Amino acid sequence: MPTPTVVVNLNKWFPLRWRAAKPIVVPVEAGITMRQVLTSFLALHWTIAFALLAVLCIDG
Repeated sequence: MPTPTVVVNLNKWFPLRWRAAKPIVVPVEAGITMRQVLTSFLALHWTIAFALLAVLCIDG
């Protein structure tokens, strides 16, 4: 069974006049992994932000 892929066409956002940009084929697993990394990074960021806010509120 072939690996599912996502095709990203950069020409949509960055048009190249001299030649058409070839679409980049990215495996779906790469997108899922990146989403998990981003989600865990944001969760860590908000945990630290709320911990600092709590310390500031408690110390007054």
